[in-house]
Parts: sequence; structure tokens; C-alpha cells
Amino acid sequence: GVYTQLWAMVLLPPALALSYRVLREGRGYFWATLFMAATLLSHLMYGYMAFLSLGMLTLVQPMRLTNPKSILEALWRRWSRLIILFLLVVAATSYFLVPFFLDSPYLNKSIWLVPKIYDSYGHTAVLRGLVLGHLFDFGRFPSLTYLVAVGFVICLVRRRKERYLIPVAIFLLWLILYFGRATWGGLIDLLPMSRDIHISRFIGGIHLGGIFLIAVALAAPLRWALSRS
Repeated sequence: GVYTQLWAMVLLPPALALSYRVLREGRGYFWATLFMAATLLSHLMYGYMAFLSLGMLTLVQPMRLTNPKSILEALWRRWSRLIILFLLVVAATSYFLVPFFLDSPYLNKSIWLVPKIYDSYGHTAVLRGLVLGHLFDFGRFPSLTYLVAVGFVICLVRRRKERYLIPVAIFLLWLILYFGRATWGGLIDLLPMSRDIHISRFIGGIHLGGIFLIAVALAAPLRWALSRS
């Protein structure tokens, strides 16, 4: 499963980018459906994570919207577009999804998988691992962890621009969900299929948000240099 997971991680960022354009502008359904379907077929968990991420991104609204009515209208537009996209992806991958759910009672749950796989590690262990650099730089100098922190601060400073809220939203969503059942208990069961998914794999969502935050951090000196010139 690691090989297919690698393909899913490669496909996930462009799939999210194309799908976010659908949420914002209501166009580009073909390419968004194609990449989202490819991501889901590469690794079911990453397709699952893609749609949960998009659900969070529907809440990222332009700062110019201050009227509650306009905010609700924008939310409705984005959610209706997300539902249409979801139905298109389900239709495109139905040859896989329909047998999967019909045969779900017979899915193999290996006795070799420890409970942490399904329940994750709790907020104490996750936050400690983040601070100590284990989540991004396990066993190495925590350079990526520092870049994630710098990118996070830059995004907070520039939060009035919509595009800087996206990495923060993705990173925080998956960091919180990665705490798992050990922290949230029965609340985690509100997630679809929560009893059968490997919550420990949500670390991939943290890495996705981290990649975007690292990009922001690395772009900052380049932006400064270009402004000086």
C-alpha cells in the first residue's frame, strides 16, 4: 500500500488546487473530477482526506465578505459545488466504490495491526512529537519543522489574504483529527467510516499542510528580494 500511497500524495495537491477553483469559481469540473478520482483510486484514504480538506476549505471566505447574509450565500455556493463534485467523483469511481461498500463486512482487519493504527496517539504525544521535530524530521536536524513554524507565522500575519488561510486550515484540520480517538473519544465517530479507517494515516494530511507552509516560508526571502529589486 505504500507505493499507491506515494502516488496519492503526488496527486493530492493538484487535485485540491483544481477542486478549490471549482469551489471558488464554479468551473473546471472535468479536471477536478479527473484528479480527485485518480487520487481516490490510488489510495482510498487520500481520497477521503481530500474531500474532508475541501469541506474545511469551504469555510475559508474572502475577508471582504462582512455581511452575514453574503457569507451564508457564499457558503451555500461552495457547498453546492462541492456536492456536485463529490457526486461526479463517485460516479467516475463507482465501479470501485460500489463493490467496496457492498463487500465491506468482509474487509480484512489484520490481527497484527495495533490499536494505535485505528485510534491514533492522542494530543499529548502528537503535540510533543510536533515540537520535538518528530512529525517532519524524525531523527534529523529539525529544519523542516522550523520552516513549517515560520510559514505558519507568515500565514497568520498575512491572514487577510485568502490564499494564506488555506495552508493553516489544512494543517490545523489534520493536526486536530490526528489526535484521534485517544483525545476525542466517541466524537471521532462523527467522521464517516471512522471505525474502519486508520486514523494514524492522517499524518499525511499534516504533511500536506506542512508542505504548503514550508513553501510559504521558502518564498518569503524570494518575495523580499524581488521587492527590493
